[in-house]
Amino acid sequence: MFREMRRFKQQITTEECKKVLKEEKRAAFSVIGDEGYPYTIPINFYYDEAGNFLFERVNDMIIREVNENKKQFISLLLLADEQENMIDRYIEKGTMYVLEDDNVKAECVVTDEGNGILEIKNIAVDPENQGMGYGKTLIDFIASQYADEYSILQVGTGDSPLTIPFYEKCGFLRFHKIPNFFTDNYDHPIYEGGVQLIDMVYLQRHI
Repeated sequence: MFREMRRFKQQITTEECKKVLKEEKRAAFSVIGDEGYPYTIPINFYYDEAGNFLFERVNDMIIREVNENKKQFISLLLLADEQENMIDRYIEKGTMYVLEDDNVKAECVVTDEGNGILEIKNIAVDPENQGMGYGKTLIDFIASQYADEYSILQVGTGDSPLTIPFYEKCGFLRFHKIPNFFTDNYDHPIYEGGVQLIDMVYLQRHI
């Protein structure tokens, strides 16, 4: 599959390579691009030996995709969407990420809405770690990760004095709203910041 190294004396064994991956946090990732042109980019990473995966590391945080057993993070998911059958509408078709800083601090689920729009369906930060920048870090990661595939990052939320200012600080602008979304789709009144959520407000950010 791979051609032999020309400078074979510099080659290291698989075990030596794994040791470097486990002990280091940063590297230069080099590949051969189109027409045989080589290029190198610096990366911050975390190596999962069991799955043989490299995950992107942001500062000293790890953001990784979750492909199985997404409901293991149901306590976080319910912080952002407190009715589980509503979560079931998007969790399997969506792509889920968790942010780890020693342990899981935040999660995010995104879905393809067509026409170049990627939507944040659920994003939540552990209550003890809110206000520390984890939510914004996840949003900035998503925007960067999908910038080549989508032109708009979208989020729908209640018209809450807690969430709307947060998204506006992250570069989102109000786009439109769906009247009575929360009263029509949830089996109980939902309150946030002392305000009952009624309409779904959509905000968008160009990426």
